[in-house]
Amino acid sequence: MGIFATLAASLCLGPEVRSQGSVFGEVSRSDLSTPADSDLVFFGFIHGTDDEIRLSVSDGAGFDVGFWFDDFQNYLDEAPNVRFDYFFFDTTVSEWSHISATILAESIQQEDVTLTETGFPSAPSGLGATRETAERIVLYWDYDPQFTYHVYRRTQPSNGSFFRLDDPAGRLVNPGVADSVFVDTTAVDGVAYDYVLIAEDGPAEYSPASAALDVSAVIGCCLPPSKGDIDQSGSVDITDLQVFIDHQFLTLQPLICVDEGDLDLNGDIDITDLQILIDNQFLTLTPLPACH
Repeated sequence: MGIFATLAASLCLGPEVRSQGSVFGEVSRSDLSTPADSDLVFFGFIHGTDDEIRLSVSDGAGFDVGFWFDDFQNYLDEAPNVRFDYFFFDTTVSEWSHISATILAESIQQEDVTLTETGFPSAPSGLGATRETAERIVLYWDYDPQFTYHVYRRTQPSNGSFFRLDDPAGRLVNPGVADSVFVDTTAVDGVAYDYVLIAEDGPAEYSPASAALDVSAVIGCCLPPSKGDIDQSGSVDITDLQVFIDHQFLTLQPLICVDEGDLDLNGDIDITDLQILIDNQFLTLTPLPACH
């Protein structure tokens, strides 16, 4: 879909033409050539704060045949006369640009972009995560001490804006995380998230966003509600006990899901876990620990 068709679709132009406020523009390199679609990325925010950012891969945004575009109505607090900032990066020739202007009332406005030859930090790499509990997700990445890092998250299945975690107010004077680790303690049980990082090398000296990281709602391989489903059949029964005994004493076959067998929660699989499973099945009938 071309840029003007995309804008028309996003603005719901039909029998009743109704503009909701969008921006688009032509992008040129310093030599006046046009970047290929795959070469240009951008991110933007409004109100002079990066509490909410829009990426070129967000719904309603993109770069197509030399034109960039975004829909202001996709910001939570979009309003006329509000400042907007966008940062553009050509990853092939290391050129970038920053534009800042004001959202016009009920309009489609054109903001052309000319990139400059000044370089910029590389997009952060190596972003990974461990979901330690339902509410605690540890993010880590390849750390460069020259930079600090802004951390953003969005809730799946949204493909829209990302929201800053290391400073939820989005204060640009806060340079971000000077480390290789950030712990998200605001996750919600059963919810999956996407995360991205942006590196900062001084005020308004930003990198492109990292590749988005998908962090699943599932923690490990344990099947809710409780541990002990050793054969991953969906229930805990005598077959799980047989598989556990085989693993410990007979065939020594590895478990499908080690987390299911760690019944005393000490991180190891041993005879104590077997005793707990036997108690649950035949003796005290003590409930098994929950999957986290």
